Amino acid sequence: MYLLTNEALYRKSGILSRDVQKIEFEKVQNISYSQGALGNYFGYGTVDISTAGGTGVEMTFRAVPSPKSVQRRIDEQSRRSRGKRGEDGPTSRGPDEVLDEILTELRAIRTAVEADSNDSTPSDPEGRDDRRN
Repeated sequence: MYLLTNEALYRKSGILSRDVQKIEFEKVQNISYSQGALGNYFGYGTVDISTAGGTGVEMTFRAVPSPKSVQRRIDEQSRRSRGKRGEDGPTSRGPDEVLDEILTELRAIRTAVEADSNDSTPSDPEGRDDRRN
């Protein structure tokens, strides 16, 4: 059984024992499909998925209906996943934008810490109140 979610690809096999293989979309490097003459006639084929850092084909979907559209869906979801992480696509941010965002957050943290320390009144560790003397 083959499963495509919005986060990963899964291949489940086995009847008595279960074998599950998972590839996250952001790791997908290459997707290809093939169809023999009979598969082309009936609209079935094979989709091969390779990952970044992997050696060769990591996952194969066999006898898949409309393999070209499956390849397209995997490619689109893979691009979308990389875009969310800022690695590809229109949502990617440059290093300057990321550093500006970190600097803004650090300044907000510093302001909050300073405000918190200014709000607290110093106390005598022995519990004495110097204002009474």
